[in-house]
Amino acid sequence: MNQQNIDYLSLLGYQYLSHGRFGAAVAVIEGALVLEPDDGNLKRSLAYAYLNLGRCQECLEILERIGEPEDREPVALLEL
Repeated sequence: MNQQNIDYLSLLGYQYLSHGRFGAAVAVIEGALVLEPDDGNLKRSLAYAYLNLGRCQECLEILERIGEPEDREPVALLEL
């Protein structure tokens, strides 16, 4: 799959998030992460979706795996 398709999945997932369709967002974002497993933005989006679905433990697990502490941007995590 090329980068354009990954970008499309990322955008679709973000649109689902912005419209409160968190279950659909999880499905799309998880699929995109299979193709692009190191994408921090996708991981943050998935964590946000999990949080809104009440899947707090999964949210925390993802956030703990995102980069080193100095690489994390708490504001960016909250501004999804």
